[in-house]
Amino acid sequence: MKKLLTNIIALTIFLVLPVYSKTDFSFLDQFVKENKKVIELPSGTAVAIINDDKIVYEGYFGYADIEARQKVDEKTSFYIASMTKPFFALATLLKEHQGDISENTSLRALFPKMSFNGIQPETVTVKHLLSHTSGIDNHPLVLATAYTGIHDNSIRNLLVRKSYPHENVKLNQFEYTNVGYNILSVWFENKFGQSWQKSLHDLVLTPLKTKQTSTFMSDAKKHNWKLAKGYSVKSEEKSKAVYLSKQDNTMHAAGGMISNARDLSRFIIAQINQGIVDGKQVFPSKVIEKSHEVQTKFTRFGEEQGYAWGWFTRKLNEKQLYVHRGGFSGFSTYMSFIPEEKLGLIVLSNQDKWGGDLAFAIEDAAYGKLLGKKDSEIKKELAEQLTKTAQRAKKFKEKNALRKKAEAIIKSELTLDKAAYAGIYSHSLLGDINIQLNTDKQLAIHWGNMYSIASFGEKPESARIEFVPNSMETLEFQIKGSNVESLRYKEYLFRKYP
Repeated sequence: MKKLLTNIIALTIFLVLPVYSKTDFSFLDQFVKENKKVIELPSGTAVAIINDDKIVYEGYFGYADIEARQKVDEKTSFYIASMTKPFFALATLLKEHQGDISENTSLRALFPKMSFNGIQPETVTVKHLLSHTSGIDNHPLVLATAYTGIHDNSIRNLLVRKSYPHENVKLNQFEYTNVGYNILSVWFENKFGQSWQKSLHDLVLTPLKTKQTSTFMSDAKKHNWKLAKGYSVKSEEKSKAVYLSKQDNTMHAAGGMISNARDLSRFIIAQINQGIVDGKQVFPSKVIEKSHEVQTKFTRFGEEQGYAWGWFTRKLNEKQLYVHRGGFSGFSTYMSFIPEEKLGLIVLSNQDKWGGDLAFAIEDAAYGKLLGKKDSEIKKELAEQLTKTAQRAKKFKEKNALRKKAEAIIKSELTLDKAAYAGIYSHSLLGDINIQLNTDKQLAIHWGNMYSIASFGEKPESARIEFVPNSMETLEFQIKGSNVESLRYKEYLFRKYP
């Protein structure tokens, strides 16, 4: 398998389409190619650079599907995760422009019949929800909409009702989360009698005339789109796609879109041209302008940043950069723009561990080139980044090997026969966890769209599970006599059916 993977990396074709300017970005081609050798994974990457109303560079690298040897190209769609937020925020501002809602509309006005415990709904507004300053938390809502898929409109409304004050963050303090976007998406459904996905299609995607962008995963299969599978260098078999893939029921307003580099470039073109795409005003200029207004400021990663309507803001080469990333098991995505220079960048990768480092290196190189940095300096910085990635990859391998060695000697702390732990465990809000003993005498655990084979836990009556690939968690069983009565996942208790 290792030899095959090496051969695939060596044979990977890197497609660079004709550009529409004389700017030479060939250094990016070499950098991305070398990056894939360093991480020893030929996963895919799509890059697009925008200047004014045109794409001036496109580069497509690696594979959308490694096992099928299906290469990434201009028609490959990726799951873009949290990059959905700027789209949903724009849809909300368009609804404000139409008079259906205001940035000052309160949580009480959004859900007039709901009672909230510990929250003053009159003080929390739409602006708070979309700028991550609401001071509200709701882990069950995030679990249901992003991971398990166990929900319908009535359950989503019930989950919104169960929102609670954040343990460490107060109103008007920034804390990045999916919660505010998910709450507002339920209002969209209640108000307009259709899914938030359909509203976003009508308000944003249709005017943009995107070709392979959707808020429904099923559209890729329905329209025979090429869709990238997700990979991780953390997986035992790196060339095998991670099992946890998005379904329609886990596409949510804070992370629920698939798209490709060309379609996303149209969105960026609208941002840097006051809503004009293809010479036509597809979004009101005032709405686009408002979407760029910074709503809150904070210090992040040692620098001052801000958050507008779905966009992080920070300085790059003394220029105001608007940016949003996306991350999920098997994916790392990035888009940004500098409005005063009318420049933009898209980087999409279907691997999760080093995708962020790759995107930031491309950010520095691409914008640096367009803003006058010398090629020699850019190439030096990219070489240094490759060295850092190689060092991190080596340390990761060593750390991973030690972890596996430690896990191999963990002894089971389950006191009953494994069959006693099998059964259905239920939670009124979070649905059922189904545990069965498989043919290999392993505990196979299903929870909505998530699945894991249990391994031995480090605590008495516990099992380690990996619902999210390469992220270990613990289930704890409550025993009475010779019977298993319930299990606990984090703070949530699931009662076992008799």
